[in-house]
Amino acid sequence: MIVVTGAARGLGKAYATTLAQNRAIVVLNDIPGSEVESVAEGLRASGAQALASVHSVASPEEGAAIVEETLGRYGRIDGLVNNAGILRNAPFAKLSADELLGVLAVNLHGVLNVGRPAFRAMQEAGYGRILNVSSASVFGYAGFSAYAASKGAVLALTGTMAQEGSQAGIKVNALFPAATTPMADSFHTSKKKPDASELDAARARMTARFHPEGVAELVAVLMSEACTVTNEAFSAIAGRYARVSFAVANGWLAEDDEMRADRIFAHFDQVRDMSGALIPENTQSEIMAVSRRMLELRGN
Repeated sequence: MIVVTGAARGLGKAYATTLAQNRAIVVLNDIPGSEVESVAEGLRASGAQALASVHSVASPEEGAAIVEETLGRYGRIDGLVNNAGILRNAPFAKLSADELLGVLAVNLHGVLNVGRPAFRAMQEAGYGRILNVSSASVFGYAGFSAYAASKGAVLALTGTMAQEGSQAGIKVNALFPAATTPMADSFHTSKKKPDASELDAARARMTARFHPEGVAELVAVLMSEACTVTNEAFSAIAGRYARVSFAVANGWLAEDDEMRADRIFAHFDQVRDMSGALIPENTQSEIMAVSRRMLELRGN
């Protein structure tokens, strides 16, 4: 039994449809006035088990209602795809507080508002799969500072959720999707840049493979009981599936008397060299790696 938020159209609809085709019971959530009920009805007409849940993830009360409705109907919640999201396009210097808060309310708070009650239900059951939809915008995307900030927060939150869920059989991962959808189109057409022609050409070459269904197949893998990875992020773009990581360079380890700006600058190429980089599994990973290097440096 899997809940998919933002499931009325685009990627969310594709996720819910593919999960249903893989015989999952699906609860499709979206806001009032959306087409989520007709999407659920269409899935039921095809023989799938699907329920529409019309609530806004931006509200803690309505987020909890999605989970309560699911538990009341099915008695459990096995999976959650935190997909609901919105865009507000504005350069960083011109971003208003209202624009920022509006994006955070859905993209970040929505993950918290639905994720917390779902997480608690999964803890009690001793099983769960959660997929938080992040974005490649975390690498930087001019004009979308609010969206990138929200998705970066979702990525960071994923790691903490995975750590806390590890003892309860809850696997939590993040997804960086790319496909042709109304929201994705606004990314690429709202503000053309000088180098846009090269990007447009690259997208044109992938058009036939740039469909939501290709991303949804990876979602089906990550939400399955057979998939036991956790605290990882994955990219899906035009049929290319890949793990995404944030890594820490091996860097330069200073002697006790070398921790000075001039010595750091003298070794700055080494500081920036990403060969042999560490992919941290948790917050402690970097501390342990540096400690081991200190022991080696001192010959212990």
